[in-house]
Amino acid sequence: MHLYHCTVYAIWTSSVGVLRSLELLDLAHNQLQNLPSALFMLHKLRHLLLAGNLLEELPAEIGALALLSELDLSANRLERLPKELFESCTELRNLNVANNSLGSLPAGFGGLTQLSRLDVRGNSLEELPKKKQTSILILCLKMFKNQKKY
Repeated sequence: MHLYHCTVYAIWTSSVGVLRSLELLDLAHNQLQNLPSALFMLHKLRHLLLAGNLLEELPAEIGALALLSELDLSANRLERLPKELFESCTELRNLNVANNSLGSLPAGFGGLTQLSRLDVRGNSLEELPKKKQTSILILCLKMFKNQKKY
């Protein structure tokens, strides 16, 4: 379902419930400040696109979306990512968190063994998790405009 650039300010819980077999939800470039818990009951969701919103926090319930393969959180206001994202969303292949205010990635980052694309440009990252904490092979890593030179 594409709701890209629709000036969506909120998602109603009752609307989400009828979409249980949804695999793609594109809510990019709206005015969302938070996500309802009902969104995390879409257990078949594989692509969640939330770029260009006003999100300051990603709820821990994101871990319930275990089949996610693509998550785009770029251009929001996130300062941290919940550890549940890295512990439970092990099918994630493409993670875009560019242009937020992230200072670090959780230690559980290594749990994303399928990850092949990671975009962390334009954050305040000072370091990535140590190699011994992660065994992932990232084919495309975008890191420019962060605090530390790598």
